[in-house]
Parts: sequence; C-alpha cells; structure tokens
Amino acid sequence: MSAPIRFTLRRVYLNTGGYTFGRYGRYFGNGAPLYCYASDNGDTDGYLRAYCRADARAIVTARNPGATFYR
Repeated sequence: MSAPIRFTLRRVYLNTGGYTFGRYGRYFGNGAPLYCYASDNGDTDGYLRAYCRADARAIVTARNPGATFYR
C-alpha cells in the first residue's frame, strides 16, 4: 500500500475586481472563496471554490482518496 499524498491547501485572496494581488494579478472572478491546493510530490495541483477550509479539504479528498493535509 502506498503512503498517502500530503497536500498544501491555502486560501487565495482576491481584490474586489476578482484578481489576485500583485503586479500581474490573475483573474478568477468573484464568488465563493478561492483555494489553491498542491501535492508534495508535484503531481496534483489546482484551484477550487469552497465556502470554508473544511469544504475545500473535503473536495480535495474526494478527488484524491487518502489525501492528508498540512495544518
């Protein structure tokens, strides 16, 4: 049995126009809070919308069974 894949999960804050902060803001639009996730092994990463961190964790776990997370 392989070891579970560990993920980093963080909230991505957007300005009122729906862009990330920084010189070259990336457009995501407005809506539910945006989260970014990435696996330690570099195989899986992406963005998702969820109303809270617990919901975001549940979505990532559903897509990647056995996933674990950093705090």
